[in-house]
Amino acid sequence: MAGGFNSNTQRYFRPVGTLAYAANQVTSAKLLNIGFLASINLVLSITFTVTNGAGSTTIKTGRGKVTGNPTPFDVIKSVRFVNNQNVPIVDTSFWGLYQWTTTQRTAYNPQSLRNQTGLSSAVFGTPTTSTLANGTYTWRFPIQVPIAQKPALQSGLILMQNQQTDMRLEVTWGDTANLVTLAGGAALSAISVSLDVEQELFMVPADQQDFPDLGFTHRIIETTQDIVGTGQNDYRPPLTVNDTLVRLIQEFVNNGAAMAPTDITNFDTIFSGADYVATRNPYQVLAQNVRENGGNYSPDGVYTQAFDAAYGFPEIAQERDYIYLGALSDLTFRTNVAPSVAISGAFMRNIREILST
Repeated sequence: MAGGFNSNTQRYFRPVGTLAYAANQVTSAKLLNIGFLASINLVLSITFTVTNGAGSTTIKTGRGKVTGNPTPFDVIKSVRFVNNQNVPIVDTSFWGLYQWTTTQRTAYNPQSLRNQTGLSSAVFGTPTTSTLANGTYTWRFPIQVPIAQKPALQSGLILMQNQQTDMRLEVTWGDTANLVTLAGGAALSAISVSLDVEQELFMVPADQQDFPDLGFTHRIIETTQDIVGTGQNDYRPPLTVNDTLVRLIQEFVNNGAAMAPTDITNFDTIFSGADYVATRNPYQVLAQNVRENGGNYSPDGVYTQAFDAAYGFPEIAQERDYIYLGALSDLTFRTNVAPSVAISGAFMRNIREILST
């Protein structure tokens, strides 16, 4: 049956390999030239031994542009997925990729995965307390690099079954010295870090009439910019002719910590000058985020505008509220910072989910 991609293909998974940790270096994995690529699934594994002595080992909870983010996100600085021309399809920090992941499944948060009764600590173990006692710990942290847009949609699938296709996953490692906070002579030893890489694929249909629409590239791009003072702070995404904005995730940080909702008076979305202005207070935005993610709370200081979520569930995307950037003369996302806030090293992280043609 022509146009029968969903009925004439099968989803499957293939291991790509394991990237070894290399402090402050970039390592890459060439993806397999098979099938239609839907996502890249990662599991970060960390094993280490804590010896406190008279000191202490503390889980990190702060925020920073590159380092200074919560445990274990500083072990990887950035994740990039690039095409043949070295153009990034996904380009985010590891912390930013986590923020995106928490908005994609109902009530899904990879950091909340815990060991299950009867299973060993080699399943999933991530920090559950603020301090670590003496002992050996194994943490495994799963996260997904999105290629296609949503499980039920085909936009963004990439035909890999072509020897001319050269797609690479690039990981910029951080330093295990930034994994936790050590004080009073406490130390980590026997540290082992690796990243398991897997491709999620769809088979190529026998009939080319059953191919999906390959006219879109699904991209996740992160940038940061300073918050220079109280009052109006504007973010203007690039108005690229062939881009459509699907989702915008913004994180607001001041003095090494997430900004509280009381630090922000309201958000304004301004289309084409003053032709249309939408104003909302932060509590309304946070409440909507919780509704749209099945009760899953975003990290502190993180706000999402999901233009694909009119049905109320992240898995069921729709196109009604997408913003076609090429049709606008101006688009401004304005954050109004309360006058009582003492600005110190403040910045906003902007994560754009877009469809490009």
